[in-house]
Amino acid sequence: MTRKISFLLLLILLSSAIYAQQITQQFSFSQNDVQPVKSGEYDIVSLPETDFLQGEENAGKPQLPVKYFKLLLPQGASATNVSISINSEQQLQGNFYLFPVQMPLYTNFDDPPAFVEPDPTIYNSNNPFPENYIVNYETSGYRDYNYVTVSFIPFRYIPLSRQLHLLTNVTITVNYSVNTLNEVHKLRPYGEIDETAYNFVKQSVINPLQIDAYYPETSAKINQYKATKGSSATEGRAYEPAELPALEGSAVLYVIITNNTKTTGENVGDFTGKFQEFADWKTQSGTPAKVITVDAIRNAYPGVDIAEKIREFIKDAYKL
Repeated sequence: MTRKISFLLLLILLSSAIYAQQITQQFSFSQNDVQPVKSGEYDIVSLPETDFLQGEENAGKPQLPVKYFKLLLPQGASATNVSISINSEQQLQGNFYLFPVQMPLYTNFDDPPAFVEPDPTIYNSNNPFPENYIVNYETSGYRDYNYVTVSFIPFRYIPLSRQLHLLTNVTITVNYSVNTLNEVHKLRPYGEIDETAYNFVKQSVINPLQIDAYYPETSAKINQYKATKGSSATEGRAYEPAELPALEGSAVLYVIITNNTKTTGENVGDFTGKFQEFADWKTQSGTPAKVITVDAIRNAYPGVDIAEKIREFIKDAYKL
């Protein structure tokens, strides 16, 4: 009996953990902000702080506004699914014959593509468009941080009757999973670039107040840097990077991996020397840079092949 109870408790705990791994965000839109404009026989509908549906895969479909946003995720998290719940909507007055999405224009000096007519399978149907309000979502990483970029259409269009509905209030739910295995943590004290990245992320996402809770270690190191900024004992020290990644050497922000020969041993020129000139210029411009050869990595790092050895080197270089 005890074993069954323990197993049931484990299932409950696991279910709670899975349920907790989601973030919700509400959006509201007003019909007063919808801006319809006539373009010949078509209507172009726009909404502030949105773009338009576009891309070759959407050519011929109704060109509706698309809302984009970036949502900060917890450390090690990756979005697994994004869904939308419609809390309220409102039909807009009038009939709308929406302009069809056109093929992209490329600056290759070719003639512009021919006009794409409305897709009859959509425009001659009473099936609501879009079928899925979520256009796309993608998890990205920037230095210490993970975020998901989500795009959705806040409209429902009935093509045959030309009715257009605005989703006045919606809830976006982002489900995510967390993987902290083999996570690389920076060992060297944080600095100006880390503070800049922190501020950039806060300005880019729609949930900036979560950054300290999601990334407590990063936040603590940045606060420590702010408290001691300008009083470092090493401030003004000459740039002296170690041969291999090490705390004893200066911090390196830009690493160039090269060799003077191909993997077959054939000489291809003085790549190391030329890249060192570039590294010197980067360092003088304010971005400490260093050149390291493939041979040096091969001799210093374990691995079944050179690719694995370089990967291990990059992990150490990133930590330091």
